[in-house]
Amino acid sequence: MDMDTREYLPISAVAEVLFCPRNFFYRAVEGAEETNHHMLEGRFQDERRNERRTRSEDGRVQTRQVSLSSDALGLRGVLDVLEAAEGELYPVEFKKGRAEHRLNDDVQVCLQGLLLEEATGRDVAYGYVYYVASAERRQVFLDESLRETALQALAAARAIREAGEPPPLAAVPEAKCQGCALAERCMPEESAFLTGAQAAPRRPTPGSNLGRTLYLDVPGAALRKRQGRLIIEADGQTLKDVPLSAVDQVVISQAASLSSAALSALSDLGIPLYLMGHGRVRSWLQPSWNKNVPLRRAQYRFVESDTQSLAVAREIVRGKILNQRTFLQRGNRERKIDRIQGVVERLDGLAAAAKEAEDKDSLRGLEGLAGRLYFSGFAQLLRAGEGFDFASRNRRPPRDPVNALLSYAYSLLTKDCINAIIRAGLDPYLGLYHCERYGRPALALDLMEEFRAIVADSVVLNVINRGIIKADEFEPVFDGIQLKDGGRKRFFGAYQTRIREEAVHPVFGYRVNYLRLMEIQARYLGKVMQGEWLTYEAFRAR
Repeated sequence: MDMDTREYLPISAVAEVLFCPRNFFYRAVEGAEETNHHMLEGRFQDERRNERRTRSEDGRVQTRQVSLSSDALGLRGVLDVLEAAEGELYPVEFKKGRAEHRLNDDVQVCLQGLLLEEATGRDVAYGYVYYVASAERRQVFLDESLRETALQALAAARAIREAGEPPPLAAVPEAKCQGCALAERCMPEESAFLTGAQAAPRRPTPGSNLGRTLYLDVPGAALRKRQGRLIIEADGQTLKDVPLSAVDQVVISQAASLSSAALSALSDLGIPLYLMGHGRVRSWLQPSWNKNVPLRRAQYRFVESDTQSLAVAREIVRGKILNQRTFLQRGNRERKIDRIQGVVERLDGLAAAAKEAEDKDSLRGLEGLAGRLYFSGFAQLLRAGEGFDFASRNRRPPRDPVNALLSYAYSLLTKDCINAIIRAGLDPYLGLYHCERYGRPALALDLMEEFRAIVADSVVLNVINRGIIKADEFEPVFDGIQLKDGGRKRFFGAYQTRIREEAVHPVFGYRVNYLRLMEIQARYLGKVMQGEWLTYEAFRAR
């Protein structure tokens, strides 16, 4: 193999094999970059230490951030500190916690020593682990036993990478999953539950995406970064001033300017930015989460399989119809409208038929029929005499206030489904049910089918029936109408409130908010595509 193109394993990832083989797979094979507060604190400590490249202390000369690699081992690494004292050279690895013996720490130091030996031609007999919290050094002797263990870990790492699939969950002690930054991706308790290895999984900890959105809807405004904060300014006034740490995404729905510093900060912190207009997502700036080549390849193979893609498409449409049925039932509890009850009964039959559909064309026919029935029931739930007459669904552009609100709600839902799919490592453009078309995020449209009625339509019904949006808050655009600026802001707020509300996952039984449910479903789909989980089950509201 050409040495310029050879792939070297990072030492830190190899050491993870001894801590958790699945952790190694997700980081070294899938390119996972998720972090938690422990990892972030370690990075901040590194940054503070590295302000000075070299220093001398008590007869020891320290050089920080020394990069080494080995062609023979196919290994690379960065030494926190290369220390020289009394004619000896040795690595020093820094850890943020208190002094504790961990084999993976010893292996990391040992592999650093092996790289140092190859680079200098000198024997390295020992190294150190320095624990910041307790300010202690622990000496690690690079004896034959540790060297053999380190090389075995390296061989195991290569085997996992070449296999191209995550190691079985049974290889991971349960205690190591608690607080792991990759738990959202790995979903260990959910996997164990689906295989019958444990009871229902516990409610997951809050996800890294809490749905905190900075919404910019002022024409001519400017978004800037200033000392760790995002500032929205217009006409010489500050309209919003929020810390970057309190923002999960930025949505811009009017012409605005963005400083390069703001864009760089959003990119560095993994905060997506969406440009929206005319009832759709126009474009987005997304962090580089899409490095998961094994999952992408599995997705492409899965989509090309008519049998596998049809099975998921059936479940998606069935889930959509059942959620439409549930939505109408909820709205009709007190009204007892016979027409809605009739629609509910017919939707039951269509959901059963979707489960047995022979192909995607017949499935689309069932979905279309269900949609017409559903919206006839939806119209009955709207408050009469408020200027929100609704006969049927129309779009591109919407020609009445109800359709304008539905289109806007679906564009917001599309945005969140795109975000969930990209976070899961999948390609949002390659769908299982929706037809491929240039520029269409087909997989995001697939995923959002499960949430249309329960999330988007629920918001529309709420803002109309509660008088949050008035019929005179719309303006003509092209051949249709759209919501005016002030109304859009209130509608966006109502949508954000809805996606933060919680619901029960139909398979795992825990309660999480709708935003997290979208991501769980995207990851669910990814695990089915990779063969780790057997069948996909759509989200169905209770």
